[in-house]
Order: sequence, then structure tokens, then C-alpha cells
Amino acid sequence: MGRYVGSAVNNNHLDPGGGSGGADTSVKEWQRASGITTDANNNVTEVEFGNTKYKNVLYDSVGLITSFTESINGTDKSFIMEYDANNLVSRIKEVSGESDTWATLGISTALVSEGSFVDISITAVSADIASDATLYWDVSTAYDFDTPVGVTTLSSGISTFSVSPKSDSLYEINHPDHFTARVYTDAARIERIGETVPIAITDDTGHGAGSGGGGGSSGSQSNPAVSAKEMYDAGERTNGYYWIKGNGSDADARQIYCIMEEQWGSGGGWMVIANHDASKYANTSGGNHQPRPTTYSSDVGYDGNNGTAPSETNMKPEISFSVDCSDLPYTKVMHLAYDNSGMSTPSTNNWLGLPHIYWCSTFNSAQTMPSGRAWSQQFNNYGVALAWNGSTLNRRHQYSDYNCEGWGVWNASGQGAPYRNGSNNSAQYDPVFCATFNYTTNGASETTSWHDTGNYGYDDWQDGSGQGDGWYVENTGSKQNARDKPSMLVIQ
Repeated sequence: MGRYVGSAVNNNHLDPGGGSGGADTSVKEWQRASGITTDANNNVTEVEFGNTKYKNVLYDSVGLITSFTESINGTDKSFIMEYDANNLVSRIKEVSGESDTWATLGISTALVSEGSFVDISITAVSADIASDATLYWDVSTAYDFDTPVGVTTLSSGISTFSVSPKSDSLYEINHPDHFTARVYTDAARIERIGETVPIAITDDTGHGAGSGGGGGSSGSQSNPAVSAKEMYDAGERTNGYYWIKGNGSDADARQIYCIMEEQWGSGGGWMVIANHDASKYANTSGGNHQPRPTTYSSDVGYDGNNGTAPSETNMKPEISFSVDCSDLPYTKVMHLAYDNSGMSTPSTNNWLGLPHIYWCSTFNSAQTMPSGRAWSQQFNNYGVALAWNGSTLNRRHQYSDYNCEGWGVWNASGQGAPYRNGSNNSAQYDPVFCATFNYTTNGASETTSWHDTGNYGYDDWQDGSGQGDGWYVENTGSKQNARDKPSMLVIQ
């Protein structure tokens, strides 16, 4: 670690020093995806080799490393380095790095855009700290800052300093998009006395960690995106609530939760358009909301509020809802059942984790949802297998095959087309969302939906049009943990 001597570091390679043969001898900051991260002074701040990482590397004024953290398989150990008179390492000492409760730290915001500032307030709460003490601070992700360390002095036991994530064209893909600010009593930053709660960083090009509002970035209220896929293709990788206008005007924009992770569903850019929480029947009795993929204004809504567009506060796994899908372009559709832990917030315990089961089908060209209350579409390609975390997830919905041929909002048998080969009942209200493995607009069969007539969660729709309980999780011959789970519809 430290500075490379006689070397030229650029964005793609490490070039032997000397500059002979026309070699590039300029010094540039490393791309974050390269495994080595440097600061503006070309000091290495992080090195990653497989499951081993050296991070939080800090330097003194002459460029000597003062401390670093070694992380092996997620287990962190912190060390300080001491030097002799010749600046040679005399000792490397492991330290706990645990915070003593000697000071409380406050923050001005929990969400900061690159190039903006967060004010950190310090209040001494221990008599061991002098009211005019000089304190030393750093941030947990030095690679995100041009100035990752600093000094502040208390006045009557109180002080404030500011930190600002650097504005760049790179994205928080291979590193956490959160940081903490930490305060110490010593310049070596060993005796830590306080640490902030995590603060989220949003990239210059998007506002996904929070509400998606503000600024002129794509996906903000003032500059809504056409789709999540458009933002993903532009480099956005932060999950969150974004303003999406589809093919309409800016005035038509609405908030949608977008899954932007590169490792989710063979690549991000998915929009969550409908969700059923599996805690009750999907009908509207007792204030429940009947979720549907829909453009019909009266069917847009969420639990207790039919006809009202859902917002960030009520588009969560624990709430059944339907987004207004008017003018939203898509080529892929997926219905998936997810785990039901921590349902108040999207996380890997629910939406962002591995599905228990899914089907995915696609179109050859971009589609938009029909405007009628009841509608259907036939896919061009069926049984699509997707990858999570770099590996194909063999959990497709299997009936006689994996081929979901169509989807839509179907009337009951005996009503106008499109209708399914089944009749209405008290568990869901018609027209009802169904996917069909045997597509026809007049009597669709082999259907699945949010739940069966006798349970609250994922199942086939046994109102006469279903799969006779003959479905399984791919190649298992059983329903595994998929049955009766909450589920959602996503489009890309």
C-alpha cells in the first residue's frame, strides 16, 4: 500500500515506471471497479483481493500509513503502524476501534448527494474530554472523499465540521453507498469517542436512495425518467423510489420503486408495479386493496385508498398496491414470490432477496399496457431463466412447462373478453390479475394469481381456470417455500 514509486497508475493498468517507449507516465485516480482505490494524492486507500480487503487506509502529512483495517470474509480487524526515526515500520499493533461513549454526534441529513455537504455536530458528554479539546475525525469510506480526515476544536464542549462526498462520474457499485463519520482524541485516530449513524450517498446521475426528488437528475421530480431501464443503462445502480414518466410528459410522472442492482434479475432496471402482501385476501373488503397491473384510474391505489396513486410511504412489501402503469414501456414481465421478513422496508429479506419462485416472459419490442380495465397480452418468448448474484436461479414456476404465455386483468367466465375459464368468488374482485400458461382471450386456463381461493399468498387461481394444484418450483416436484408467500409484479 502507500504511493507507487516509479510507476504510472491510470484507469486501466499499472504501467512500469521510467516512462520509456512512450509509456503513459501520468498519474490518475483509479476506477473503483479495479480492486485498488486511490485518493486525489494517489495514496492507496483500499485494496481488494477476493475475500480479503484492506480499507480505511489513513496517512500522515509525509505520506506514511498510520492505520488501516483488514477485512477477511467480512471480519474486520484494525491496526496502527508506528515508525522509527528513519521512517521505517517499528510496530504494527492491532486495536479494537470500539467507540467509547464520550461524545454524541449529530448529522444535518441522512442522505447527501455527491458534491454536497453534511454537517456533523459533536457534543462532549464525558468529563474526560476538555471543553476546548482538539479532536480528529475521519470517514469510513475514504475513497468517496477528497478530504477524508480533518481536525476540529471544541468550544464549550461543542463543535461542528462538514464532510462532502466527491463529485465524480463513477458509481457506488463495488463499495457501500453509505458512510459514517468518526471522531477521535488522538491524531493517529485510535481512541475513537463517537461515530455517526450511516449516511447514504447518491450519485450525481440519480436520486435513488431516498425519495428521488430534487435537483435536475434523471429520476427526480423535476427531471423524471422514461423508465428504470433507461436509468440503469445510463449507469444508475441505487435501488429506490424514482419519478417515472414513461412515454408521457413530465407532468405525468409518478413515483415507482425501482430495483437497480446489477446482480438482481439478470440486471437492474425493474419497476415494481403491483404488490400483494399475503396477509389477507386481495379483494377490497375491509379496506383491502385488490392489486392489478393497471392503467385504470379507479383500480390504482393501495390498502384503504382505492383510486389514489401510491407514493413512497405506501409502496412497501407490507402493503398491497397498484401503480398507474399508463405509458410505461416494457419488454420483460416477471411475477415472483418473496420472503416475508422485515416487510416495512424493501430489503434482501423481501423484495431484494432471492425469489422463492418466479416466471418471466418477454416481448420482441417495447409494449405499453392497454387502457381498458380488463385486458390481456400474449408474450413472444416464454420460460425465461434469470440470474441472481451471477448465477442462474433455477426456481421458475413449473406446470407442464415453464411457459407463461400471457398476462393481464381478466374477467370471469361469461363476461366480456378477455375472460378466463373460471367464475368470480369472494377471495378476489373481478377483473382479476392472472398469468396464463395456456393463452386465449376467450376462456384462458392454467392460470396463476396473487393467491388461491383458500389462502392469502402465491398460488394458482383455482376458480375453475387454475392449474389444479399441479405446479412446482423448478425441478423439485414440490412447492418448496413458495406457496402462500407475498408476491409482486415487476416490468423492465
